[in-house]
Amino acid sequence: MITRGRSARKGVAAPGFRKASFWELFVYEARYLTSTGYKVDAGISLGTLGVGLAIAVSNLVRTISGPYRVASILLVLYGAAMLLRSFVQFVVKYLRLERLTETDNHVTEDVVGNLRLSPEEDGAEYEVVAVADRHDAYLRSQAVDCYLFENSDRVLIRRDRDCADAVRERIRNDVAVNAKILRSTFKQARLNRRMFRNERKIGLDSTPVAGGTEVACFETDYFSARLTNERARFDYCDSQDLAVSRAHEEFPAAEFHRNRPAVLQELRRTRFSNNIGVSVLAITSDGELVLWKQRDRAMQSGNLIVPTGSGSVDYDDLRRSTNLRELLTTAMLRELREETTRSKGVMPDADDFAEVRILGYFRWLGRGGKPDFVGVARLDAPSKSLRPNLSEVVAADSRDFPTVWRAQSASDLSASIKTLLDEKAPRLSLPLVANLRALDFAMRSQPAEMTTLLWPGTS
Repeated sequence: MITRGRSARKGVAAPGFRKASFWELFVYEARYLTSTGYKVDAGISLGTLGVGLAIAVSNLVRTISGPYRVASILLVLYGAAMLLRSFVQFVVKYLRLERLTETDNHVTEDVVGNLRLSPEEDGAEYEVVAVADRHDAYLRSQAVDCYLFENSDRVLIRRDRDCADAVRERIRNDVAVNAKILRSTFKQARLNRRMFRNERKIGLDSTPVAGGTEVACFETDYFSARLTNERARFDYCDSQDLAVSRAHEEFPAAEFHRNRPAVLQELRRTRFSNNIGVSVLAITSDGELVLWKQRDRAMQSGNLIVPTGSGSVDYDDLRRSTNLRELLTTAMLRELREETTRSKGVMPDADDFAEVRILGYFRWLGRGGKPDFVGVARLDAPSKSLRPNLSEVVAADSRDFPTVWRAQSASDLSASIKTLLDEKAPRLSLPLVANLRALDFAMRSQPAEMTTLLWPGTS
């Protein structure tokens, strides 16, 4: 079954660059990274402010003067002052913050060689795939990819609030370190003008398996992923080069050590945010595969070649979906529209998006085993009419790396994929590598359906 994706109104301008927000950081810390006493103090401030405003509104409605009006003014001023004090204290802590050194702890060959799969993933025929050029690896299953290709619309979505609570508990259990990491990352993002915003996301709490009829999802956010999955990726040290957090200690593998085997934990056992990632490759009406180059100010895959659309599943995507296929195609086409524009910076119209197909699933080991899904879409628009949304991606240098690759037939696309994987691998992001391999596998295992999707009228 081929799914038609939803898209926004015709003629909507591409979204611009959003700078890191102090308020988002303040709210997140107030919810998850502060002591009980601080929360009580903030609660009293907000409560006092609310009572004062309620009395003030009541006085205005009843036009009553006297001591009640004076009391309401005093309460409003006190509550506002207390809230302002809390925010000032937060800003002072931020300005005095010692910046941490962040070092990418690559998934090396010895890590891959010593990693063992959980019984559930081993039974589903998952395997570890090393990506040497990226010093990284991912987990995938051809059996699961085949099942999702045919039956992702039969996989229902179950919401699991217990997992969301477990993630928050994990973050609160290490408040001091998490606060340092988040503030330091936030500060460096602002200084370097990198995109670092907290948005509502969807995490995955169960491993997709062939024959499965349900996956568990939960609401989470981007900052929570930085404090769970990304802590399994980076080593953090202070100005005296003392370790604040070590990636191998956070990696989701039981008894993990670099010199002996360890069992990779299933998603539901990690208590990580596990934000669902999506990547989609677009084939245009004139038979071209379009790829972009990620902006250097992105938090992931900076200056690398990326799929036509890539990102993560937003909370709003889940609210409009009932099964896995609807969720993923909605997210993929949204990312595609966000990163691809038409002439004069206007995003493609609804009619430009034809069909999308889910190609498979993988876990990105270099990012704590986070879940990602890949797909392919046929666009009813020529490649020459497409432009990158410069707030997120740019066109690759045509002299060094073409933006479009020949895909006028199955043989052309296979040749392009082979060239990309064999000759251009060091410049490719890991999601692009996984997406290209999944596309190549689908063309070999499902040739008739892929031909109907990508080259209608030629079968």
